[in-house]
Amino acid sequence: MHPAVMPCRPLRLLLVVMSFVGGIYGANPLIAADAPLAKKVIRTCLELMTASRETLATRPEVDLEAVVTFVQPSATLLFVHDGTAGVYVYTGVDLTPFATGTRIKIHGTGQLGLYAPIIAATKLTVAGQGQMPEPIPATVGRILSGALDSQWIEYTGVVHTDQPDWLDRLLQVYDGTRFLNVRVQGGDKIEPPNLVDARVRVRGVAARIQDQDGFTKGFSIYVPGETNLEILEPPSEDPFAAPLIAVTNLGKWMVAKRQEHLFRISGVVNFQIPGKWLSVQDGEAALLVESPQTNTIAPGSGIEVVGFLAKYGRFPRMLNGTWRTNGADHPVTPRLIENVDQLSNSRPGQFVRIEGRLLNQPPPKVPPSAAIVQVSPLREVQVQMLDTSHVDQLQVGAEYRIDGVFAPLVDELEHTTAYDQIWVAGAPSFSLIRPAPVPTAGQHTAGALIGLSLIGVILLGWWWQNRRQRIALNEMESALAFSRAQLVRAENETSRIARDLHDGVIQSIYAVGMRLEECRRVASSRPEAAVDKLANTSEALNHVIREVRGFLTGMEAASIQGKELKTALKSVLLDLGDEAANRIALDVDTRAAESLTSKEATELFHICKEAISNSLRHSHASRVEVLLQETREGCRVEINDNGTGFDPTTVSAESRGLNNMRARAKTLGATLKLATASGTGTRIAVVLPEDRRTYESARFKTDSRRPD
Repeated sequence: MHPAVMPCRPLRLLLVVMSFVGGIYGANPLIAADAPLAKKVIRTCLELMTASRETLATRPEVDLEAVVTFVQPSATLLFVHDGTAGVYVYTGVDLTPFATGTRIKIHGTGQLGLYAPIIAATKLTVAGQGQMPEPIPATVGRILSGALDSQWIEYTGVVHTDQPDWLDRLLQVYDGTRFLNVRVQGGDKIEPPNLVDARVRVRGVAARIQDQDGFTKGFSIYVPGETNLEILEPPSEDPFAAPLIAVTNLGKWMVAKRQEHLFRISGVVNFQIPGKWLSVQDGEAALLVESPQTNTIAPGSGIEVVGFLAKYGRFPRMLNGTWRTNGADHPVTPRLIENVDQLSNSRPGQFVRIEGRLLNQPPPKVPPSAAIVQVSPLREVQVQMLDTSHVDQLQVGAEYRIDGVFAPLVDELEHTTAYDQIWVAGAPSFSLIRPAPVPTAGQHTAGALIGLSLIGVILLGWWWQNRRQRIALNEMESALAFSRAQLVRAENETSRIARDLHDGVIQSIYAVGMRLEECRRVASSRPEAAVDKLANTSEALNHVIREVRGFLTGMEAASIQGKELKTALKSVLLDLGDEAANRIALDVDTRAAESLTSKEATELFHICKEAISNSLRHSHASRVEVLLQETREGCRVEINDNGTGFDPTTVSAESRGLNNMRARAKTLGATLKLATASGTGTRIAVVLPEDRRTYESARFKTDSRRPD
């Protein structure tokens, strides 16, 4: 930055600190304050995309002109760019008149959206032909981070799959690190008709893909037409002209990061699930190949396979494989597995032979059916069978020799083996070594004697248990009564801690957020004042930290005396900052406050604090009055505001704030009264009855009868 435009040192310090705290402030729903902000009209996409959550919560008016970067009327997709940024436009307007490159006038409101800010348009008007923006060079990493959502980008990579989808083309493009899905409009006009292994450069809109529940599944690039797809390197006319690599050398090929383009292997088929995958043996090494080809091929057939390299645990595998026979047929001898470590270290796709005892009867259900084979005292292997027609011939407990393909289940994210498994064609792959043992006559006699002995032991145990049952029952009833009492105490303590955290720490954090918002407003016009306010905010943060530490050490909130109630409420106003404090009026009768016990003062303080917070955050009140006075009914606390109010019937039963206030009032023998409606403001009143000392005494006596 040029020295002439560098901000002054205090302002730079303020901006650095606010950028650090702002990340927390913007992301944490407990801190984000819905303080009333001045209504303004958003004129650019960048202004909308960088607007705060508080601003977007007010649904500000949007009035701007932008160029259409992608439109698909059938899916109600509309993305625009005005030269400053791109944004998604949600509308019920017919999108048929609009095309990519059309300049349109947009009128509507800005909203948070499910992922990034959006425009909810109420009116769209064609304003002529516009100029497409300069694309942002992008990588998969930046796109998946969400930083380029709705933006016009440029992306380069090698096409690994190419599938038609009506008039569009769905491409899977690999940039050397990861894959990304690319949808090209009008892809039926692109030549050549198959782009697999071509290096391409596409320009389009990066957009989030979501499932039916609204969760993010990933990102895709929407390319508006074949003119925004540039073929840098054409695909090979003959895919089988790709370089031939020995399976044993694929590890080096992967380390050299040469897996962008097609490669070719040759070998003999070990096993195949048509349309899914097959295993290929190349000398002593093997490889799992994922292939969409549905035509079958017999084990022992010689083939050539072309595809792309990927990881499978710590070994390589081939994706999108295409194969053809080469006539080099020969049988494959299975590798004998003598110990479990030898199996775990085998390559996926290896043709192996194991020996073990069958532990279960595989169910004759829709294949595949799983058999569990114990290969060592502490190790079991799952055997998956494609054909389940003869599984009833297998004997549980018998020892078998099994020939199959080692294909462990791998965690795709961690690239680690979840468990070992072997795939076989069916029951004929099991060769019986030793049948399940059959009991002899002597074993039957011994079994009968053991059975009688067990019956005698059971009867003796029943008699002994019956003798001790009455004593044990009394002990259990006493223990149960004690456990119930402990559970009630634990539930009450949990509710108290939740109330104190919500009404104490969370409200203090909200106050810090209000101060930060005040700092932001004065930062540009009065940086010195902003620095002073930031110092006060820092002290408020330290206070929050001390509160949290108090909970972690003592697990209880600090109590106050009745005469300290007014001072405690004033400290709440100071924590909120000058702008918020000026909207709040305190009227506390000193004699009424001094008549309160410590518990009453503490609970009323938290009720007032929560009510003030709700008035500022949710009702957007410009005036809040807090009143404490003695009346003929008793000590009365009242909080009034002139905010928007709300419909009490729409409040969720899980609403923490309102439930906390009612629970605190109940502990004092009082009832919290609420009067509000949409657009009328809100009044909250709590009256402590004159006989509340009697209530406390009676409640104490009731509690004292509970078991300790």
